[in-house]
Amino acid sequence: CTSLPKTLILPAHHACARPYLCAQLDLSDNFLGPEGAAVLAPAIAVCVSLTSLSLGDNHLGDDGVEALSIGLKESKSLAMLDLSNRFSSSTAFGPKGAAALASAIGVMASLTKVSVSGNRLGKEGKAVLRKAVKGRSGFELQL
Repeated sequence: CTSLPKTLILPAHHACARPYLCAQLDLSDNFLGPEGAAVLAPAIAVCVSLTSLSLGDNHLGDDGVEALSIGLKESKSLAMLDLSNRFSSSTAFGPKGAAALASAIGVMASLTKVSVSGNRLGKEGKAVLRKAVKGRSGFELQL
């Protein structure tokens, strides 16, 4: 299995339509892949009470993080985002995904913590993420 079936992700979108149901969402280690991230992104955009989102070890890669960033840019409530990878077998994202994520971070005023450890960011990816959070007092960036 390389991605979570869309039928399992779509209920998250419906749950987010009811704000009281969706403050924390942990879909870590579910093999979402880029396709799953693309399906989840619109739900993130409309989930007005979502404050914590954990999507680590989901084989997102650059394409998945780019797709996810579209929804993240619309989020007004997300405070914590975990895109870390603990397992070496998980498809990590690199500088291209980091650039997309940095673009989202730049417009997400509510975001105070991002974890991207275990990815293949390289110097370029780390630099773009550091720049995105520069000057944001109390922001916690875990590289």
